[in-house]
Amino acid sequence: MTIHPNPVSHSASPEPGTRLSLAETVAAVLCAMGADGLAQDPILTREQVAKMLGISVSTLLRMARREEGPKITRLSPRRLGYRLADVNAWAEAQRAGQDD
Repeated sequence: MTIHPNPVSHSASPEPGTRLSLAETVAAVLCAMGADGLAQDPILTREQVAKMLGISVSTLLRMARREEGPKITRLSPRRLGYRLADVNAWAEAQRAGQDD
């Protein structure tokens, strides 16, 4: 479930009924949220990560308190974020654990 930073161009909306990959969906959401030129490893907000993982922000916070979720990156004394690579690594580890 690795998400690549620049999977597709988002100049046009997909045809109705077209299924996008997770990478394409995340890239489209980030683009819609104002992250036009996606960096190689963008920093995501709690809200973006929660939406990407399909969980609530409160669940993500609870996981962080228990040190169970994706690795947190401290951006400043009062600002936290999540590197896309760290979220991908955590999601892959979770998926690998379920496959066993």
